[in-house]
Amino acid sequence: MDIIKFDIVMHNNDKTPFDLVCYVLEEIFDMTSEEANKKALEIHNNQKSVVGTYIYEIAVDKQYQATAIFNANGYFMNIDLQINK
Repeated sequence: MDIIKFDIVMHNNDKTPFDLVCYVLEEIFDMTSEEANKKALEIHNNQKSVVGTYIYEIAVDKQYQATAIFNANGYFMNIDLQINK
């Protein structure tokens, strides 16, 4: 039986500061500064991007952690889980 993995998709909103998005990508999704900057630009330019792929339990935990950081800083960021194909 194959293990189902989930993509975490972060959506652009034009209100959340670029630096905060980079911080979340580095801290929660284990990206380097360079990777986080590239990914944040991808989110901005394409309106969304997959920021990680994990088993369900880890994906939900990372979604929660990222959302908590954005909310604690007064911002909302739409972060979805989608079955990885």
